[in-house]
Amino acid sequence: MEGGARNGMLMVKMLKDIFQIVQLYYKKQIDEDSINYSRFAVHMQFFLQRLLEDKMLENGVATIYDSVAREQKNAAGCVSQIQKYIRNFLKKEIPKEEQIYLIVHIARVMEDT
Repeated sequence: MEGGARNGMLMVKMLKDIFQIVQLYYKKQIDEDSINYSRFAVHMQFFLQRLLEDKMLENGVATIYDSVAREQKNAAGCVSQIQKYIRNFLKKEIPKEEQIYLIVHIARVMEDT
């Protein structure tokens, strides 16, 4: 199977799995009609594309990770579950910069729910 098609199928599977992780972690359904869900879905697609292509963001904002994680404890805990999933599934790590963005988007989408 061609790399692009393989990555496309992987992305669909991983998107479903990650939405499942978020919903199980929060014990809530995500409101799929909300604008924040749409933003979250788009962000996750770009995130997974960067992950699969080994082009993760590393732009020096990792220094604010601790304060963001402290402020958004639930979302940070959820991101830690996503990190475990990705580590098991792809044998890859998520840089702190990417974790910050995930925390922000998860916190936002779950505020709507």
